[in-house]
Amino acid sequence: MDPTTGVFYIGSHDQHAYALDIYKKKCVWKLKCGGTVFSSPCLSLLPHHLYFATLGGLLLAVNPATGTRVWKHSCGKPLFSSPQCCLQYICIGCVDGNLLCFTHFGEQVWQFSTREPIFSSPCTSASEQEIFFGSHDCFIYCCDMNGHLQWKYETTSRVYATPFAFHYCNYSNEMFLAAASTDGKLWILESKSGQLQSVYELPGEVFSSPVVWESMLIIGCRNNYVYCLDLLGGKQK
Repeated sequence: MDPTTGVFYIGSHDQHAYALDIYKKKCVWKLKCGGTVFSSPCLSLLPHHLYFATLGGLLLAVNPATGTRVWKHSCGKPLFSSPQCCLQYICIGCVDGNLLCFTHFGEQVWQFSTREPIFSSPCTSASEQEIFFGSHDCFIYCCDMNGHLQWKYETTSRVYATPFAFHYCNYSNEMFLAAASTDGKLWILESKSGQLQSVYELPGEVFSSPVVWESMLIIGCRNNYVYCLDLLGGKQK
């Protein structure tokens, strides 16, 4: 949702992107994207661009007010990953195993290669100096904003979900990273070093992305349950 207008943006399997005014209950605009939009869009306020990715391999920058296309880039392979905006760049994972980085004007700055497809959406640290993502090669990666590897951590299965960077409220200023592998394991890593802090195991596959609030981690599991884990107390709720 655009906080300046209250307009809600969404992509669809019908190959269109939509801007919906939920208060007036009307469609403001729709745009044909040239492929199924599987992932979530990303809104940048400066510049005021909206980014969509398609299974046709297109990364699109759109004017949020009018729905007109600002630029597009063909990545050559499907994009299941959601684009991630930061102040300087947009990053996105590709099925060809590359994390791609672009300026807000559509110029590709760098790419970082893994050994398997990237379905995981990237997330950034609070300082936007590091970017985290997972790959089907079973690794969780941390790169700096120049595309240089800072660390990688090997899990026990593919990492489909989006990692989540956080710190324990009123406990420590140190940043941590929560990530899930598809075999049901939840990995808590130190975000600067990639060192393992703790690991939890759920009774089913996990494709859901974790979210942390204070010391509580919330995540969905393929056994049809949503779990809340107390990361400080080690309790499951």
